[in-house]
Amino acid sequence: MRSVKSHRYQVYISSCKEPIPKKRCANKDTSLLQVWRETGNRVQPLLHSVSKRIVEDAKTRRYGIVMEKLTGMRRLYRRGNGQSRNRRARMNGWSYGELQLQIEYKARWEGVKVIYVPARDTSKRCSICGYKTLESTQRLLWCPHCGAILDRDENAARNIAARGLRFSPNGPPGEAMVEEQEPENATLILKVDGGKLSQQATTTIHPTKT
Repeated sequence: MRSVKSHRYQVYISSCKEPIPKKRCANKDTSLLQVWRETGNRVQPLLHSVSKRIVEDAKTRRYGIVMEKLTGMRRLYRRGNGQSRNRRARMNGWSYGELQLQIEYKARWEGVKVIYVPARDTSKRCSICGYKTLESTQRLLWCPHCGAILDRDENAARNIAARGLRFSPNGPPGEAMVEEQEPENATLILKVDGGKLSQQATTTIHPTKT
């Protein structure tokens, strides 16, 4: 099953946005709304390309797609978080659910299973041994239990994939499916692979909190 760390793609796409030109905003003939529309028009083709690649890869490999529920994203880009004003403006001007909507739409069309799981603690829990590490603002996490050093996004994506397997109707009750081994040089999206699911009728699963 393929885990998609959507926020990672959204950060990349948002970083591609050009800041609103001040001179153009000062021009009375060009409204701020028009400038934002032009910015959005540059982002939409990139959204389409990214979502298409994810779904095509999942269909080819016969994977399902697991995505996190995006809530509270705005808190990451508030004033006082050590980020520049320009970066906060770019990130807060982004519709965080747009990429997920495009992925889900294309997945439904292609008959690829989509599962949404809670993102709570996925960045802080070690995906190797399950130990809950301390929260860190650094890009790398060190697990004091098993000694693993993990990228935060990669670690979170692995945990999201594992949760998706537990919620999948194809998995054994109460536990994740055993992952199948692939060559070390396999091409991955977000460096994450989970166990594979057989392609079935299109299904979108939103697990309830327990």
